[in-house]
Parts: sequence; C-alpha cells; structure tokens
Amino acid sequence: MGINTNSAVRAMDAVRHLVRALSSSARTVQAQTGISGAQLFILRQLASVGAPLSVNALADLTLTHQSTVSGVVARLVERQLVTRTPATDDARRAAVSLTARGRVLLADAPPTAQTQLVDGHSLLTSTQRAALADTLETWLAASGLGGEPAPLFFEGESHETPTRASRSGSGLPVPTGSASSRDVTKVARRGPREVGDE
Repeated sequence: MGINTNSAVRAMDAVRHLVRALSSSARTVQAQTGISGAQLFILRQLASVGAPLSVNALADLTLTHQSTVSGVVARLVERQLVTRTPATDDARRAAVSLTARGRVLLADAPPTAQTQLVDGHSLLTSTQRAALADTLETWLAASGLGGEPAPLFFEGESHETPTRASRSGSGLPVPTGSASSRDVTKVARRGPREVGDE
C-alpha cells in the first residue's frame, strides 16, 4: 500500500499517547471532583482570566465552538459552579462567572490533559500550528472521520455524578463511580484495540 511504516508507527503512537493521557485525565478528574474534564477545563479558563466572560470569549480560550461551550456552561450553571447573567455593558450578552462553589472545587482539582495540550500548542510556531491543523484535518478526512462537530474531549459521552452534599457540606459534586468514569474507561480500553496493540 506504499505506507511508510516508520511514519505510520510514529503517528499512531502519538494518537495512542493522546488517547491514554486524555482518558486517564478524565478518570482522575471525575473521581476527584465529580465533574467532567471538559467542565473543569472551562472553570480553569474562567479562573485564569479572573473576570466574567462571554460564551464566545470562553470558546476562544478553549479553542472550541461556541455551541459546544454553551452546552458545558449550562451544565455548570445547573451545578451552581458558575452563573450566567446579563453583561453589565450589554444586557443582550450573557456573562459567565465563577461562583464561590466553583472556586472551592478548583482549589483541590487535579490538572487536566486539555490544559497541557493547549499550553503546549501555544509553544509551537505559527507555521507548526498551521501544518499540524492541516495534517490532522487531512488525515481525518482521508480516514472518513472528519466533518462531524467536535465536542470537548469526552463531554458528549459523559454522564456526570449527581450533585450531593459534599464531604465538607459545600454542596460540591461527590464522585460515586458514575457512568461517566465507566464510559471513559470503555473508550480508553477500546482505543488501543482499534489502533493496534501497545
């Protein structure tokens, strides 16, 4: 088939590393906080700015589509980890803010692979970033896997732990071995079998 074996192995190994890092991070976040890695990623971006942000601004920070971020924010609002209120300078625009409960959760939350990937991406040159994006999009299209809207990692498959009174009475989500962590584990186990034995 004319495949360069060395480059194919390097590419697939890189994908395996990504899947392993993301799935491991998702399991850790779910177990320690009761929310998904995507939700924690959004909270961290809010905290890094230290001021209310619009959904569009959050989408820019997380390198994600606005509609995807809007769905994650809605779940965070339900958990009382953020608020979504009319902006002071334009009532037609919603401003998303961390709540006290959200700050408490962040204080003990583990790092996420998403944040590491975004930080690493920022260290690439503009030429490298463009080449990486072009190559990944071309690979996905050639594999018949492109074209679908891309949610935040694992967020579309997540069923987060129901919110209950926390260990300290703060009302934070408490992990209970929810379906979300089992779903992520299935993804992690399924991935290596699809792309080859480790």
